[in-house]
Amino acid sequence: MKQSPAILKTLNPDETPKISISRCREILTKNGLAYTDEEVTQIRDFLYHLAEIGQRELETKQQQGKIISLTDNKINEYETSHYLRTG
Repeated sequence: MKQSPAILKTLNPDETPKISISRCREILTKNGLAYTDEEVTQIRDFLYHLAEIGQRELETKQQQGKIISLTDNKINEYETSHYLRTG
């Protein structure tokens, strides 16, 4: 059964339905290395936490909205620029 990326949207990784250890082992052993159950579990948990960090970062950036740099503000033919000058 293929896992959906939607399972990463929860804020608590402990509540996320995780890929089974056997499926993780199948993926990890494609490179020819062998892992213990503990190692597979640690790798899986690390990757879930890493995905959680990425998800939170994405949500934070989306909440901040679009940031427009002052140097990127282009003037079109209908706008004029007036520089501020001292005394």
